[in-house]
Amino acid sequence: MVVVRKDSVIVDQPAGEPRQANINGVLFPPFFQVDNIRTAKTLETFPDDVFVLTYPKCGTTWVQHIACQLLIENYELRPGKELFKYAPMIELVGGEVASHIPRPRILKSHLSAQNLPTLNGSKCILVWRNPKDTLISWFHLIRNIKGYNWENGDFNVFFEMFCEGRIPWGSYFDYHKAWLPYLKDPNVLLIKFEEMVADLPTSVVRIGEFLGGRAAAVTHNPKALASTLKNSTFEAMKRDQNRWFPIVLRNPAQFIRKGVTRDWKNYLSKEQSDRIDQMFAKHFRESDVEEWWKNEMAWEG
Repeated sequence: MVVVRKDSVIVDQPAGEPRQANINGVLFPPFFQVDNIRTAKTLETFPDDVFVLTYPKCGTTWVQHIACQLLIENYELRPGKELFKYAPMIELVGGEVASHIPRPRILKSHLSAQNLPTLNGSKCILVWRNPKDTLISWFHLIRNIKGYNWENGDFNVFFEMFCEGRIPWGSYFDYHKAWLPYLKDPNVLLIKFEEMVADLPTSVVRIGEFLGGRAAAVTHNPKALASTLKNSTFEAMKRDQNRWFPIVLRNPAQFIRKGVTRDWKNYLSKEQSDRIDQMFAKHFRESDVEEWWKNEMAWEG
């Protein structure tokens, strides 16, 4: 076990598990910095800001890419101007960097609802994905990111960590449950990953209408909308994956991996599937979420 202490950061790698940073009691990737997280939480925000807010591996990059196409006139991904430069993660870059991005800004975060900065009327796009496919996608990414030192990590180990919430940004279930009171807020748009897979055009138009202005105008222009849709398919996004976040990945070509539903059937045992079902039912009983993803999460299907 290797432990490095610096201020309120503990970087730890228990045997068989990925390396992580414990920052003031919350787990983050091992290369995150305490000052950046602190200043992200107090970032001054504005009504013309757009936040893409997700639990990891729920469709963040997909929606960032769509939002950038809808909102930025000269959006062009290239070396030195990758997606994370156009739409940075606030807890990674810190509030100081985010505060100097020209407005209107597109910002990304996996911070919980309780830890986000005061949003001051900013538009928030929440992207949700069923927990079983989220788990599988997270497992592949955490093995692909260099800093975790877990290239050959064991799936069953990660499954237990996921269920216990001992992974970066914490529990899937706690993260989503905290958003339930905000789902009817007019400044919040909920998009389900599975809806985007099934009907991308409708989802893109919903995002454009929600953002308004230039974004809505793009979705009302058949030629511009067709271009956005063409560039937003998973087939298109799998090409030239150095456009996304190449600096932290062992294999950038595997960052956009499948973009399908029910891939979890290739990994979870019946016992593991049932355990996720029970946790989902416990956390979302008597909420609208309880009825979501019946088909996507069913063992038979």
